Amino acid sequence: MSKVYHVPPQGPNRGQQQQNTPKTPSLGVTIAKVAVGAMFIVIGLEDLFTDFSGTMIGIIIGAALIAWGLIPYREAKRRQQAEETEKILSTPVPDFDEEDEAERLAKKYSGR
Repeated sequence: MSKVYHVPPQGPNRGQQQQNTPKTPSLGVTIAKVAVGAMFIVIGLEDLFTDFSGTMIGIIIGAALIAWGLIPYREAKRRQQAEETEKILSTPVPDFDEEDEAERLAKKYSGR
């Protein structure tokens, strides 16, 4: 019989559960899904007056493929933009009345 060994997780989060953040889809995969969906729509529209049911199926499949490509990509971009905005807003801004370290050193050494 073969033995099965458990390999512990490696990296900085070893032993901790990883966050459930969805993976960002790549631009190439998104473009491919939209292109295939557009092809379904165009091919479905060729037989618009002769085969109405085939046209509707082509449009539905094409629209579903386009939505499958665009919605996750837009959600990932919106999430990334929200994280950047949160990072910018959480950065403390010094008041104009407060002196920073450079101004204090300049006062200290200019008095000599």
